[in-house]
Amino acid sequence: MKIVAIMTRDFRLYHGLVREMKRADMRYITLEPGEPIPPYVGLVITSEEECGSVGFDRKICVSDPEKGVKQALVYLTGTEKCRKLIIGVDPGKKPGIAVICDGKIVERMQALNPEDCLRVIEDALSSRTYDAATIRIGHGDLTNRNRTITVLRELGLRMELVDESHTTKLTKNADIDAAISIAFTEGVKIREMYDISPSPGEIREIQRRSRMESIGALTIGKDLADSVARGKITMKEAIEEQRRRNEEKRA
Repeated sequence: MKIVAIMTRDFRLYHGLVREMKRADMRYITLEPGEPIPPYVGLVITSEEECGSVGFDRKICVSDPEKGVKQALVYLTGTEKCRKLIIGVDPGKKPGIAVICDGKIVERMQALNPEDCLRVIEDALSSRTYDAATIRIGHGDLTNRNRTITVLRELGLRMELVDESHTTKLTKNADIDAAISIAFTEGVKIREMYDISPSPGEIREIQRRSRMESIGALTIGKDLADSVARGKITMKEAIEEQRRRNEEKRA
């Protein structure tokens, strides 16, 4: 596979691209704008402002380093066009996500939370064209699964619920292992909305986590724990609200 050349005088963009390329384990070289481009370079990344001055057919002009590197990976691996695109999601606090293009694993990612799946998957979709796309979601972790389904409905794509009881681990990252297995397993089409109803056990676990994250200083109330479980507020916001309530009681 040919390598990428970073060609920009934008200091911020340059360092961001280098950081993201190292993270993605990509081979790259750096060139000054106007320098000859070696024959082993398959793609040039530059800034949107400098785009017109780069005389190279295969170039990406970006402002966001992370998105630029993702686009470069798609281009260099030849997966910018898919007949059949499948996205597997292992639901959880930080869902694992795998993207399959015509039977080939092309991306492995992890979202920050169930709602963040929308951003991650939108980025994956925007980097390529496809004839058909399906999102397959594991059936476990009911609350986080239902939060994920709710937010991904916005994409308007076919979604399937997959029995992940026999998912196979392929790498050291268990969440992404499961997402890959889910992507390769046919599921049942999701036709209904799923209610987000945290169980008493989930509420207790969130309250336990609040004690740990506040270093034993407080335990958030059940109503705040319920809001955290539903994705309405973050744990940090819940702790701050509980702290405010406690101060009001003392006043």
